[in-house]
Amino acid sequence: MNTPKKYFWSKFNFIFKFLLEKTPKISFLRKLNLLWKFYYISRLVDCPHSNIEMLIFVRSVFFLLPSIEGVLVEAGAYKGGSTAKLSLVAKITKRKLIVFDSFKGLPDNKEVQSYTNEINTHQNFKKNFFIFPKGKYKGSLGEVKKNVSKYGSIDVCTFKKGWFKNTLPRFNDKIAAMFLDVDLASSTRVCLKYLYPLLQPNGILMSHDGHLTLATKVYRDKKFWQNKVRAPKPPISDSIKGKIIFIVKPSKI
Repeated sequence: MNTPKKYFWSKFNFIFKFLLEKTPKISFLRKLNLLWKFYYISRLVDCPHSNIEMLIFVRSVFFLLPSIEGVLVEAGAYKGGSTAKLSLVAKITKRKLIVFDSFKGLPDNKEVQSYTNEINTHQNFKKNFFIFPKGKYKGSLGEVKKNVSKYGSIDVCTFKKGWFKNTLPRFNDKIAAMFLDVDLASSTRVCLKYLYPLLQPNGILMSHDGHLTLATKVYRDKKFWQNKVRAPKPPISDSIKGKIIFIVKPSKI
Protein backbone atom coordinates (compact mmCIF):
# COMPACT_ATOMS: atom_id res chain seq x y z
CA MET A 1 0.00 0.00 0.00
CA ASN A 2 1.26 3.48 -0.85
CA THR A 3 1.81 5.72 2.15
CA PRO A 4 1.16 9.48 1.78
CA LYS A 5 4.93 10.09 1.98
CA LYS A 6 5.73 7.57 -0.75
CA TYR A 7 2.91 8.93 -2.91
CA PHE A 8 4.28 12.47 -2.55
CA TRP A 9 7.78 11.45 -3.56
CA SER A 10 6.55 9.35 -6.49
CA LYS A 11 4.66 12.40 -7.79
CA PHE A 12 7.67 14.67 -7.26
CA ASN A 13 9.99 12.23 -9.05
CA PHE A 14 7.64 11.93 -12.02
CA ILE A 15 7.34 15.71 -12.41
CA PHE A 16 11.11 16.09 -12.05
CA LYS A 17 11.70 13.46 -14.73
CA PHE A 18 9.09 14.99 -17.06
CA LEU A 19 10.71 18.41 -16.84
CA LEU A 20 14.33 17.35 -17.19
CA GLU A 21 14.20 14.55 -19.76
CA LYS A 22 14.72 15.40 -23.40
CA THR A 23 11.25 15.39 -24.94
CA PRO A 24 10.37 15.62 -28.64
CA LYS A 25 8.47 18.72 -29.74
CA ILE A 26 8.77 20.64 -26.46
CA SER A 27 11.54 22.45 -24.56
CA PHE A 28 12.14 22.54 -20.81
CA LEU A 29 10.70 26.03 -20.49
CA ARG A 30 7.62 25.13 -22.49
CA LYS A 31 7.09 22.03 -20.36
CA LEU A 32 7.39 24.17 -17.24
CA ASN A 33 4.81 26.56 -18.65
CA LEU A 34 2.52 23.68 -19.59
CA LEU A 35 2.77 22.22 -16.09
CA TRP A 36 1.94 25.60 -14.56
CA LYS A 37 -1.12 25.86 -16.83
CA PHE A 38 -2.27 22.39 -15.80
CA TYR A 39 -2.25 23.31 -12.13
CA TYR A 40 -3.85 26.67 -12.87
CA ILE A 41 -6.69 24.98 -14.76
CA SER A 42 -7.20 22.49 -11.92
CA ARG A 43 -7.62 25.37 -9.48
CA LEU A 44 -10.33 27.02 -11.56
CA VAL A 45 -12.17 24.07 -13.14
CA ASP A 46 -13.45 20.98 -11.31
CA CYS A 47 -11.19 18.13 -12.49
CA PRO A 48 -11.73 14.56 -11.21
CA HIS A 49 -8.23 13.60 -12.41
CA SER A 50 -4.91 14.56 -10.87
CA ASN A 51 -2.27 16.39 -12.87
CA ILE A 52 0.12 13.47 -12.45
CA GLU A 53 -2.44 11.21 -14.11
CA MET A 54 -2.80 13.70 -16.95
CA LEU A 55 0.97 13.99 -17.31
CA ILE A 56 1.30 10.22 -17.72
CA PHE A 57 -0.86 10.49 -20.82
CA VAL A 58 0.66 13.74 -22.05
CA ARG A 59 4.22 12.47 -21.78
CA SER A 60 3.27 9.46 -23.89
CA VAL A 61 1.70 11.71 -26.53
CA PHE A 62 4.94 13.68 -26.82
CA PHE A 63 6.87 10.45 -27.34
CA LEU A 64 4.60 9.08 -30.07
CA LEU A 65 6.57 8.17 -33.16
CA PRO A 66 6.27 10.81 -35.93
CA SER A 67 5.05 8.06 -38.26
CA ILE A 68 1.91 7.49 -36.17
CA GLU A 69 -0.91 9.33 -37.89
CA GLY A 70 -4.15 10.45 -36.33
CA VAL A 71 -5.99 12.72 -33.97
CA LEU A 72 -6.18 12.80 -30.20
CA VAL A 73 -9.51 11.66 -28.75
CA GLU A 74 -11.11 12.38 -25.41
CA ALA A 75 -14.23 10.53 -24.28
CA GLY A 76 -15.78 12.12 -21.20
CA ALA A 77 -15.14 15.85 -20.88
CA TYR A 78 -17.13 16.80 -17.74
CA LYS A 79 -16.51 20.55 -17.22
CA GLY A 80 -13.72 20.76 -19.79
CA GLY A 81 -10.71 20.86 -17.49
CA SER A 82 -9.09 17.82 -19.08
CA THR A 83 -10.17 19.06 -22.50
CA ALA A 84 -8.41 22.37 -21.98
CA LYS A 85 -5.22 20.58 -20.93
CA LEU A 86 -5.33 18.13 -23.82
CA SER A 87 -6.02 20.93 -26.30
CA LEU A 88 -2.76 22.60 -25.26
CA VAL A 89 -0.92 19.34 -25.97
CA ALA A 90 -2.75 18.89 -29.29
CA LYS A 91 -1.65 22.40 -30.28
CA ILE A 92 2.00 21.67 -29.44
CA THR A 93 1.99 18.34 -31.30
CA LYS A 94 0.00 19.76 -34.24
CA ARG A 95 -2.84 17.30 -33.93
CA LYS A 96 -6.59 17.75 -33.71
CA LEU A 97 -8.49 16.92 -30.51
CA ILE A 98 -11.88 15.23 -30.94
CA VAL A 99 -14.07 15.41 -27.83
CA PHE A 100 -16.96 13.01 -27.28
CA ASP A 101 -19.50 13.67 -24.53
CA SER A 102 -23.26 13.74 -24.03
CA PHE A 103 -22.85 17.10 -22.25
CA LYS A 104 -25.79 15.86 -20.16
CA GLY A 105 -23.80 13.82 -17.65
CA LEU A 106 -23.76 10.04 -17.38
CA PRO A 107 -26.58 8.01 -18.93
CA ASP A 108 -29.15 6.12 -16.89
CA ASN A 109 -27.65 2.87 -15.62
CA LYS A 110 -27.95 0.16 -12.97
CA GLU A 111 -24.26 -0.48 -12.42
CA VAL A 112 -23.07 -0.99 -8.85
CA GLN A 113 -19.38 -0.12 -8.67
CA SER A 114 -16.62 -0.90 -6.22
CA TYR A 115 -12.94 -0.03 -6.03
CA THR A 116 -10.16 -2.25 -7.34
CA ASN A 117 -7.45 -0.84 -5.06
CA GLU A 118 -7.13 -0.58 -1.29
CA ILE A 119 -6.70 3.18 -1.22
CA ASN A 120 -9.83 5.13 -2.06
CA THR A 121 -8.37 7.70 -4.44
CA HIS A 122 -11.69 8.83 -5.91
CA GLN A 123 -12.46 12.10 -4.16
CA ASN A 124 -16.23 11.99 -4.67
CA PHE A 125 -16.98 8.68 -2.93
CA LYS A 126 -16.29 7.36 0.55
CA LYS A 127 -17.99 3.95 0.47
CA ASN A 128 -16.75 0.63 -0.87
CA PHE A 129 -19.81 0.26 -3.09
CA PHE A 130 -21.59 3.05 -4.94
CA ILE A 131 -23.50 4.00 -8.08
CA PHE A 132 -23.03 6.69 -10.67
CA PRO A 133 -26.50 8.27 -10.95
CA LYS A 134 -27.94 9.58 -14.19
CA GLY A 135 -26.62 13.08 -14.90
CA LYS A 136 -23.47 12.69 -12.77
CA TYR A 137 -20.49 14.67 -14.11
CA LYS A 138 -22.65 16.95 -16.21
CA GLY A 139 -21.04 19.83 -18.03
CA SER A 140 -22.94 21.60 -20.80
CA LEU A 141 -21.34 22.06 -24.20
CA GLY A 142 -21.39 25.82 -23.65
CA GLU A 143 -19.63 25.47 -20.30
CA VAL A 144 -16.96 23.16 -21.72
CA LYS A 145 -16.33 25.42 -24.72
CA LYS A 146 -16.06 28.43 -22.43
CA ASN A 147 -13.44 26.75 -20.25
CA VAL A 148 -11.45 25.49 -23.23
CA SER A 149 -11.57 28.92 -24.88
CA LYS A 150 -10.40 30.58 -21.67
CA TYR A 151 -7.68 28.14 -20.59
CA GLY A 152 -6.85 25.97 -23.61
CA SER A 153 -6.72 26.08 -27.41
CA ILE A 154 -10.24 25.63 -28.74
CA ASP A 155 -9.11 26.08 -32.35
CA VAL A 156 -7.77 22.49 -32.41
CA CYS A 157 -10.97 21.00 -30.92
CA THR A 158 -13.98 19.36 -32.51
CA PHE A 159 -16.89 18.52 -30.20
CA LYS A 160 -19.13 15.51 -30.81
CA LYS A 161 -22.29 15.92 -28.73
CA GLY A 162 -24.46 12.91 -27.92
CA TRP A 163 -24.47 9.47 -26.33
CA PHE A 164 -21.49 7.36 -27.32
CA LYS A 165 -23.71 4.72 -28.91
CA ASN A 166 -24.96 7.36 -31.36
CA THR A 167 -21.81 9.37 -32.09
CA LEU A 168 -19.00 6.81 -32.11
CA PRO A 169 -20.31 4.53 -34.89
CA ARG A 170 -20.20 7.52 -37.28
CA PHE A 171 -16.59 8.38 -36.48
CA ASN A 172 -13.81 6.93 -38.65
CA ASP A 173 -10.70 9.14 -38.24
CA LYS A 174 -7.36 7.56 -37.48
CA ILE A 175 -6.49 7.88 -33.79
CA ALA A 176 -2.96 8.38 -32.45
CA ALA A 177 -3.92 8.50 -28.76
CA MET A 178 -7.10 8.50 -26.71
CA PHE A 179 -8.00 9.40 -23.15
CA LEU A 180 -11.11 7.69 -21.77
CA ASP A 181 -12.83 8.81 -18.58
CA VAL A 182 -16.30 7.32 -18.88
CA ASP A 183 -16.85 5.59 -15.49
CA LEU A 184 -19.40 3.01 -16.66
CA ALA A 185 -18.70 -0.47 -17.97
CA SER A 186 -21.41 0.03 -20.60
CA SER A 187 -19.74 3.19 -21.88
CA THR A 188 -16.34 1.49 -21.79
CA ARG A 189 -17.65 -1.29 -24.05
CA VAL A 190 -18.99 1.19 -26.60
CA CYS A 191 -15.77 3.22 -26.62
CA LEU A 192 -13.54 0.18 -27.08
CA LYS A 193 -15.78 -1.37 -29.74
CA TYR A 194 -15.75 1.71 -31.98
CA LEU A 195 -12.55 3.58 -31.10
CA TYR A 196 -9.94 0.88 -30.55
CA PRO A 197 -10.08 -0.35 -34.19
CA LEU A 198 -9.23 3.23 -35.25
CA LEU A 199 -6.24 3.44 -32.91
CA GLN A 200 -3.09 3.17 -34.99
CA PRO A 201 -0.38 0.57 -34.25
CA ASN A 202 1.86 1.84 -31.43
CA GLY A 203 -0.82 4.39 -30.58
CA ILE A 204 -1.84 4.75 -26.94
CA LEU A 205 -5.03 4.29 -24.99
CA MET A 206 -5.28 5.52 -21.42
CA SER A 207 -8.34 5.04 -19.25
CA HIS A 208 -8.95 6.93 -16.05
CA ASP A 209 -11.28 4.18 -14.82
CA GLY A 210 -8.72 1.64 -13.62
CA HIS A 211 -9.96 1.92 -10.03
CA LEU A 212 -13.48 0.77 -10.94
CA THR A 213 -14.13 -2.98 -10.89
CA LEU A 214 -16.76 -3.12 -13.64
CA ALA A 215 -14.77 -1.02 -16.10
CA THR A 216 -11.60 -2.95 -15.34
CA LYS A 217 -13.37 -6.27 -16.03
CA VAL A 218 -14.22 -5.03 -19.53
CA TYR A 219 -10.57 -4.33 -20.31
CA ARG A 220 -9.54 -7.78 -19.10
CA ASP A 221 -12.35 -9.70 -20.80
CA LYS A 222 -10.77 -11.71 -23.65
CA LYS A 223 -14.14 -12.76 -25.06
CA PHE A 224 -15.30 -9.14 -25.26
CA TRP A 225 -12.19 -8.18 -27.22
CA GLN A 226 -12.58 -11.12 -29.58
CA ASN A 227 -16.34 -10.91 -30.13
CA LYS A 228 -17.03 -7.16 -29.99
CA VAL A 229 -13.78 -5.33 -30.68
CA ARG A 230 -12.64 -8.12 -33.02
CA ALA A 231 -9.06 -7.78 -31.88
CA PRO A 232 -6.88 -9.73 -29.46
CA LYS A 233 -6.89 -8.37 -25.94
CA PRO A 234 -3.83 -6.12 -25.81
CA PRO A 235 -1.30 -6.13 -22.98
CA ILE A 236 -2.26 -3.77 -20.16
CA SER A 237 0.49 -1.99 -18.29
CA ASP A 238 1.02 -3.31 -14.76
CA SER A 239 3.48 -0.55 -13.89
CA ILE A 240 0.88 2.18 -13.42
CA LYS A 241 -1.33 1.74 -10.37
CA GLY A 242 -4.46 3.45 -9.12
CA LYS A 243 -6.95 4.87 -11.61
CA ILE A 244 -4.90 4.25 -14.73
CA ILE A 245 -5.25 1.60 -17.40
CA PHE A 246 -2.58 2.06 -20.06
CA ILE A 247 -2.37 0.27 -23.40
CA VAL A 248 0.02 0.58 -26.32
CA LYS A 249 -1.62 -0.96 -29.36
CA PRO A 250 0.56 -3.76 -30.70
CA SER A 251 2.08 -3.30 -34.14
CA LYS A 252 0.48 -5.18 -36.99
CA ILE A 253 2.26 -8.36 -37.95
